[in-house]
Amino acid sequence: MKYGATRLAHGYTNRMVSIDMESRAITTPALAPQVRDYFLGGRALGLYLLHKRITPRTTARDPENPLIFSPGPLAGIPQFPGTSKCMAVSLSPLTGIPGVSNFGGHFGAYLKYAGFDALEITGKSATDIMIVIDGFGRKISIVEAPRHDEVFDLEKAIAERFVREGRDRREIVFLSTGIGAAHTTDGCINSHYFDPTKHVDGTKGFFRTKQAGRTGLGTVMIDKRIRAIVVLAEFPHGENPYGAADWAKVKHAGTELGKVVREVDPQSLKMYRKGSAGLIAFMNKEEYQSLPVNNYQLGSDPRAEQITGKFYAEHLFDHRGMDGCFPGCNLRCTKGGWVTLRFGEHKGRKVWVDGPEYETAAGFGSNLGMWNAEFIMEANWHCDNFGIDTITVAVTIAFLMECFQRGYLTREETEGLALSWGDEAAVLGFIRQIALGETEFSRVAGRGMLPLLDWIAARYAARTGQADPREELLRFAMQTK
Repeated sequence: MKYGATRLAHGYTNRMVSIDMESRAITTPALAPQVRDYFLGGRALGLYLLHKRITPRTTARDPENPLIFSPGPLAGIPQFPGTSKCMAVSLSPLTGIPGVSNFGGHFGAYLKYAGFDALEITGKSATDIMIVIDGFGRKISIVEAPRHDEVFDLEKAIAERFVREGRDRREIVFLSTGIGAAHTTDGCINSHYFDPTKHVDGTKGFFRTKQAGRTGLGTVMIDKRIRAIVVLAEFPHGENPYGAADWAKVKHAGTELGKVVREVDPQSLKMYRKGSAGLIAFMNKEEYQSLPVNNYQLGSDPRAEQITGKFYAEHLFDHRGMDGCFPGCNLRCTKGGWVTLRFGEHKGRKVWVDGPEYETAAGFGSNLGMWNAEFIMEANWHCDNFGIDTITVAVTIAFLMECFQRGYLTREETEGLALSWGDEAAVLGFIRQIALGETEFSRVAGRGMLPLLDWIAARYAARTGQADPREELLRFAMQTK
């Protein structure tokens, strides 16, 4: 479908794109000014669009449940730190209620550059597809998706396809998910963008990823049989390219905010060096006792020094280039580095890992009794590659470890799997089982905390003849709706 050119006015294009996967109908309705101005920002607009599409009876896996991507009016303006964020919005398959997950990278900015304030997708495709929004040719198309179950194989195929068609890698951004999203309710959406400032194998630049992990919206995406959403676009040019009412004031405000970040961060968490993993040392302080250790049984541990942001900064993070996940962000918390995989079919392969963020570093680290930063990065990579949320997976495994510790689970019930604090091989093996749905136990674990809790309670009661332990299990099943 062809669409007309738009200009940014006050940070908006005043148009959105709506796609029905079943009929393949594509429309580009105007965004009503009263809606735009009242539901300010990507989260509010996305939730408004969700509300308009659903009824009290709509479930996450219904065709009418929309998958929405909406950046806000500041998205894509490099004069401000942190303006790359975009919101993914849908009914959550984990909770059944509205789920919102914000993510970085360039997707939200490029969606706007291509001409749209929001992307809304309903229906389900009969085949695996890829949506392409071409901001250069002003064309939206639905095409067959490359046949890859793993995210980083898919990333390579998509990048190579559009480079062959003449696009510069810096003009290609896309979302993807992997096979794990199809077998769980915590599917993750990866946001891919090209970073020209890093180097690998003598070449300049490679694709990096940020994630919309929480609330399982990758599961909604793959349930609609969407394997990728590609946007081709470039930065706007000219004086006042984003349509500000007063461009001089915008630039001044951005400069002042950048100055605050530049002056405060080095005296605070030092995220420009440590990323959000720098929070681990802070949470581990004796006076706070807020670091999750062994499924929150403890709040600090002296071994945390081995997984702090300082350790990552000094031993694993690659500080070359500009680590902001969008030009203009001088916080530069998008850290990453290289690790050699020790598990699975990719064993021995050297891979780039974006992160870990604090939640992942603590989740796969202290909360599982793990004090190996390279293990945490490997677990991070496998989850991203399978398209599952690191936070949900780590918290689920911590709960299961405590179930084994307290005698609520046995090897016989988990088909030979035993999960204990500090067992790296068991965790990495279980990540694969969850992502591929290899066993009954892993399939239940992939459905979320409450179905898993019910499954364990029923088997424990049958095995021991004791009362249903559900209330006791709820005491250490860490979750929130």
